[in-house]
Amino acid sequence: MNLAAVLPLPGEIGTMRDIFSNSTVPSFAPAITDDSNLALLNQTGSVDASDVLQTAASDQVKPAYMCAVRSVKDVDYMSGKKAELVLATSKWMEILSIDWRCSSVGEQVSADLQQDPTGELAEQTLKSVFGVKSPSTILKRASSLRQYISWFQKECIKHDRYVSPFPLAEPDVWQYFLHLRQLRRNNNRGFTVSSTFLETVRFCKFVLGLYWCDTILASKRLLGFSAVEKREKGPLNQAPSLELEHLLQLHNILQSGENDIDRIGAGAFLCTIYARARWSDVRFIHHIKYDGFQRNATMDLYTSEHKTSSIGLRREQFLPLVVPSEGVVQGDWIGTFVELCHRHGFDWNRVPYGPLLPAPKAGGGWCARPVSTSAAAAWLRQLLSGCKNVDSIRAHSMKVTLCIWAARAGFSKEHRATLSHHATALHGSDIVYSRDLQTGAIRKLQMLLKKIRLGINPVAEDSRVQQVTARFDAAHDSVVRTPVLMPHAPVTPLPAVLGDKAPGSPLPAGLHGGPGVSGYTVAQGSKSSNSLQCKDEPGFADACVAASVELHPFGGDIHELGLVQIDSSSGSDSDSGSSTDSDSSTSEHVANSVPRPAYTEHVPDELSYHVHKKSHILHKCKRGELTTLCKTKLNQNFSECDRVIYFKYPKCMRCFVTDNNRIKSRDDLLAHFDAASKRRKSVEH
Repeated sequence: MNLAAVLPLPGEIGTMRDIFSNSTVPSFAPAITDDSNLALLNQTGSVDASDVLQTAASDQVKPAYMCAVRSVKDVDYMSGKKAELVLATSKWMEILSIDWRCSSVGEQVSADLQQDPTGELAEQTLKSVFGVKSPSTILKRASSLRQYISWFQKECIKHDRYVSPFPLAEPDVWQYFLHLRQLRRNNNRGFTVSSTFLETVRFCKFVLGLYWCDTILASKRLLGFSAVEKREKGPLNQAPSLELEHLLQLHNILQSGENDIDRIGAGAFLCTIYARARWSDVRFIHHIKYDGFQRNATMDLYTSEHKTSSIGLRREQFLPLVVPSEGVVQGDWIGTFVELCHRHGFDWNRVPYGPLLPAPKAGGGWCARPVSTSAAAAWLRQLLSGCKNVDSIRAHSMKVTLCIWAARAGFSKEHRATLSHHATALHGSDIVYSRDLQTGAIRKLQMLLKKIRLGINPVAEDSRVQQVTARFDAAHDSVVRTPVLMPHAPVTPLPAVLGDKAPGSPLPAGLHGGPGVSGYTVAQGSKSSNSLQCKDEPGFADACVAASVELHPFGGDIHELGLVQIDSSSGSDSDSGSSTDSDSSTSEHVANSVPRPAYTEHVPDELSYHVHKKSHILHKCKRGELTTLCKTKLNQNFSECDRVIYFKYPKCMRCFVTDNNRIKSRDDLLAHFDAASKRRKSVEH
């Protein structure tokens, strides 16, 4: 039997038969199968553009999270961290295997592999060596060194030879740096690759015990080269802060958004903003404390997974992220956020709680993994679309927003360091990790937010900062200081009550001579150059409203002059005293109520004292000279004091070297307080 005649050839069957056959190409169906669209196209020659745009716009209306969060493998935070550590361990195992004898850890791992060929013992050794270091940092160091090894092996192939890249040689690293410069010029990126490599070498020396690293780290040309390359990058492009418009937009979405997932996302972003936290700080929350909405309440998020959690005692302490319950808008916004979370199955009593904002699923529900930093930034920009400067907003903008607002409002350096969770707060990090020690800074922040809610915006860049100030005579600490809420209004001059009248002349009848009168002047007091600015006290707005209600029955004229009549109901039925007696008794009452100065200092004739307007530190110099004894030049920041000073300023230690009243120890401080208390009591009695 002839098999060639029975078995078909490959070109005679299947698709190959259609390709190699002599038949004509079959006719294809038309691309447009809808008869109506085909008729429209034949009639007009084109489709109406408005219809196409409306259809495309209706198809593109999606929630903000759909345009920001990517669909990746769902792995919870802790599992992902463990998997990342396993990957980093395997990469470093491969690097050390190039030459086990070039590092102390490599020799130990080699001995473990000989004892346990499965590699489990060697893997445990490497994990113990890495300790509590971040897996992402370990991966970054491995990638930097692997890049050098790859370049070195390519150079060996060019010269038809193989040499081990370990131990590191300074001439080889120099050639590698020159190669990096050429790549940077071609691609206009990679300015910090050389400095990152030096950090990797330092990591290998102190963590893995890599030999012969000192020659690399001590090379002057390598250090200078990395510094020059890093300088070529230019200034840092820091994340801008959010403005009040952006926060109001997030509050609006949280309160009345069309999509619950976007509303929960807006609430999580607001929590991060008010907590001054990095987005990585809220990727895994241990537990939450929130007792409900009340005045000056807070919600505390406790986390141990943050950027500096592996330094010192911070490994054993939670970082409390304190969120004020009252934001820039009126109402319980945290309660709205909690209600939405409960509606979607979040249990706020769960320990550990997990990510503050898990990644949402496209079909509904939530993943176990947190939203990544890049996805959070994209989501935030989608929610803030329509506001100004949205394209430049990044995830770090949420952390720096209230920190920059606090700087604009004039917060002290210690309070700003505490609010931003910096270890520089009060020369240590204990205050950052203690919830109670943050109370002062949090209270200042709550007052700042209250001012914004009341319409006083002290954080606006383009407007004059409005302040609530109270000018008072600094010589008399016991005088009641009444703030005057008039940031832009002109100050109406008040009549002199005591200071400008002749001694012994009576006051006008019916005027209260007490110290609580606004604009009260004392004859013994210093001039306006010694007046200070009163710090805003809690509840200043409520106090101003209450004061206005109390002064209202006495009429607008009396209110504008700052004068209040004495309540004479107890003496209205008595006519035993004449008007002269009444005036004298009033004068006596005023004279007795005026506090005498508790501190007095006379400036020597040959000297002049000058106080700094910001620090209020007192300096002295010879009369007529423009330089103080501490070699500080006098400029517009200094004001000359009177010849008699009634306020104890802090003194410059170099100008007042022989001051016998200087506080040098704790005992001196206690003795100073006791003496001041005794003087105060003696003056009052």
